[in-house]
Amino acid sequence: MESLKPVKRSSTRIYFGKKYYRLKRYIDWFIGKKKFSIKKSNPLLQHVIFTHQTLLLRELKDVDMWLQQNKVKNLKVATNKLDKVIVKPGEKFSYWCLLGKTTRRKGYVDGMVLHYGKVTTGVGGGLCQLSNLIYWMTLHSPLTVTERYRIKQIQGWMNGETTSSMLQSAEVRSNLEKRLQDQEEKLDMLVEVNKELIERLDKQSKSLNQQLELQKK
Repeated sequence: MESLKPVKRSSTRIYFGKKYYRLKRYIDWFIGKKKFSIKKSNPLLQHVIFTHQTLLLRELKDVDMWLQQNKVKNLKVATNKLDKVIVKPGEKFSYWCLLGKTTRRKGYVDGMVLHYGKVTTGVGGGLCQLSNLIYWMTLHSPLTVTERYRIKQIQGWMNGETTSSMLQSAEVRSNLEKRLQDQEEKLDMLVEVNKELIERLDKQSKSLNQQLELQKK
């Protein structure tokens, strides 16, 4: 089994590694052949596929609560970017393509960040909770996860083919159920038509049998 421990690297390697992989992402997002979901649906699609809720505030050992409270602020900023995004057939939903770099100018604040197994602070900290929530919901939907990394790296894409009392909730909506419902209604109509046809043929058959019996007499 692959070790979950982060590979030890120098600060220089980490710095240039981030620059390199971020550049690769930008090329893939804006120049590559993949088509990413960016448009929003208004109004919402009619049918709810799956819903889920997760705690926003919880007491953690050796972690100040202000980091948890700032996490909530960051999640609100990120949620506004992702809410109502529609994944059309052939498109991919990319968490970080939609959010971009988390900066103070966008409204993000310092939050808890896990870096090489240690708790530290960083602008936009806590957004892994939202990405994990989306990942969990994707597993309960017709969508397919095509790429996902651990917290210290960039988290994933989804393929669109086919405290306490504070909670973060989300839902996956689709028009797929409507199409299935329409097909079922057509099937019911077809069955009803066939049923009427069978009854009509049955009556004709009985009538012919009666005529044959009368002729024999």
